[in-house]
This record gives sequence, structure tokens and C-alpha cells, in this order.
Amino acid sequence: MKQRELTLSEILDKILSIIILLKRNYLLIIIIMSGFSIYGVLNREDEIYTAKTTILLPSSNKSSVLSMIGQFGVNDKKEITFGKFKSIARSNSNLKSVLLKKININNISDKIIHFLMDELELRKTYAKSGSDLSNVNFNATGLQQDTVMNYLINQLKKRIIINETIDELIKVETFGKSEYLAVEINNKIVDQTIKFFDDFSVLDDVNTLSNLEKRKDSIQDLLNNEEIKLAFLKDAAFRTVKSKGHLELLRSERQFQILDKTYVELIKQMEIISFKIDNNRINITIVDNPMLPLNGEKKSLTKIIILQSIIGFVLSVLLLIGYPFVSKMIRKIKAS
Repeated sequence: MKQRELTLSEILDKILSIIILLKRNYLLIIIIMSGFSIYGVLNREDEIYTAKTTILLPSSNKSSVLSMIGQFGVNDKKEITFGKFKSIARSNSNLKSVLLKKININNISDKIIHFLMDELELRKTYAKSGSDLSNVNFNATGLQQDTVMNYLINQLKKRIIINETIDELIKVETFGKSEYLAVEINNKIVDQTIKFFDDFSVLDDVNTLSNLEKRKDSIQDLLNNEEIKLAFLKDAAFRTVKSKGHLELLRSERQFQILDKTYVELIKQMEIISFKIDNNRINITIVDNPMLPLNGEKKSLTKIIILQSIIGFVLSVLLLIGYPFVSKMIRKIKAS
């Protein structure tokens, strides 16, 4: 059956009937709007503080050929880009390290994870379900530790915004109800991320230096032993001329000289690698640090009242219009 289209006069009649309905129940509408406004004011969020750090990444010194190659995806793995910096800063392992860092707020020294738990009132939440978080060791592994840690990491991610400015600077922002905690988290995230790239940039050279250090220690032990042996042979051969003893003495002297030259060469290589490490470290510059006191931001009371009043009005209209249809449907159900 084809539905009949409403005429303009019928539409106007319906609109007029709705207006009359609202006019008759204006007191109810005012009460509902007032209730929503009061609820919004009473549940107004606490003041939020934002800590901001501005960072300048090192510029790429590629030649034009390398730059052209880079456009096809063949980039230097150690080059720092905004995407890499953001991914590392927000990574679970990086944020876990940040949460386990110890800080001092108002002469109270504790880990960031405990301050964040207090701000989120996580201990109270867990206490309602019969769980106690007061003596949990987050340095150890376990179901409870991992569950809480993952939850806090996700909460921390919601408090972090990392953007690239038009000047190709990186801005790291962290939010929180405590200005001190917001600043500490911001500083630790930036420091931890810079440390990651700094270590990664010289990782190969550091490993090489470590291997040379082990080799040097081994040569030094052999050199010490050979030195003792040589001294003993010289003492034994004093005022005595024997072919066998003389050959052994010469052999020991030659071995000592070889070890000594090897040791000196290793020292030179280590000095070169150390110099290379110092020169190859990536220089990430912190342009601007967050400084206390921070300016807190709170939702405007006027905006809250207007928004909640609109919500209350819409719900009032829906309630008044929908009530006759709902009551009619209920009566039909009862009658059947």
C-alpha cells in the first residue's frame, strides 16, 4: 500500500501541535534542563595542566644523489624522522621505562607509576574488587603487575600528544591534573627517547669497542705472564751461557715484543673508536623545556551550562513527543 504524502498544511499543524505540547509542559522542560545543568556543573572536570617540550631534530646531510635515492624508500636507518621519534616515544617499552623512573614531587620520592596510580585513584578502584596494590613490585613480572602496567601505559598514551610544527620542530605535550607530574612525565619521555636514539646511533661502534676492550684485557693478561716469564729466564741465564736457555730467552723476548705491539695497536684502535663514538652521536636539541608553574585549563562554566541545557531540552522534547506513542503501544499490548 502506497503511503500518502503529507501536505504543507498537515506538516504545519503537526509542528504547531508540538509547540503547544512544549508550551503546556514548559515547567517540566525547565526542570529537566536545570537538572542536567546542575549535574554538569557538579561533575565539572578538574583543572588540566599541559607540559610542552619543543625539540629540533638533526638535519640530514645527504648529498643530492642520496636525497634522490631516499625518495624511493632507501633511507639511512639511523636518520631520525618525526615518524620514528613519535613511534619510539609512544612505544610500550619506552613508556614502561618512564613509569619506572624515580622522581621527587613535594619532597616525596617515588616512581612515576605510583604517582600516576594516585592521580587515577587506581588503588581505590582495585580495593573495591578486593585487590591490594599497595605492595606490588612492578620490577617483577606477574599477572597483576602486567595488567596494571598495561592499563597505565594506555592511560599514559592518552595523555601524550606529539606533533610536528610548520617549522619542522617536534612538540611533545603531556597532560595531567598535577602540574608537577605532567612536567616530570614530559621530561622523562623526552630524555628516554633521546637516549634511545643516542645509543642506537653508536650501537655498532660501542659493540666494537666492547670487543676490543675484552681483547685488550686478554692481551694484557698474556703480556703480564710473558713479562714474568721473561724476567725469570733473564735471572736464570745471568752469568750462564747455554744454547737451549738462550733460545728460550730469545723466543720469550720475541713473544713479549709481539704482545706489546698488539697491545699498543689495540689501545690506538680503541682511541679511534672512542673518538668516532663521540663524533657520531646524534645531536637532538631541546629548544624549549616546560617550566613551572603551568597554566591550568578548565572547561568554561558557561559552555558546560549551555551544553547541558541543550542536552536536557532535546531529551525533554523526545520524552514529550514519544510518551503518547509509547503509552499507546503499552495499552495495545495489555489489551491483547
